[in-house]
Amino acid sequence: MAQSKVTREALVQLSQMLRTNHDDILAVKNSMDSQLGSFLWDDPVGRNFIARYYEDLKPIEGKLIPNLVDFCNYLNQQASIVDAYSG
Repeated sequence: MAQSKVTREALVQLSQMLRTNHDDILAVKNSMDSQLGSFLWDDPVGRNFIARYYEDLKPIEGKLIPNLVDFCNYLNQQASIVDAYSG
């Protein structure tokens, strides 16, 4: 069986870093949505671009963002477990 050394602080720090990245991704997405919303998309090229933009965001919104949240929660749970054993 493989063993590794981990501390509660390391797990919490990784969780916080991932949460910050999660927040940064959402901030960039919201900024882009706001900027794209200010344009008139009345030509075929523009409509195609905006359709592809939202289509390409589906994996980010549908998988990446929820998985980041789930993994942060998992890391925090593991930090509690590690803390209980190291206390």
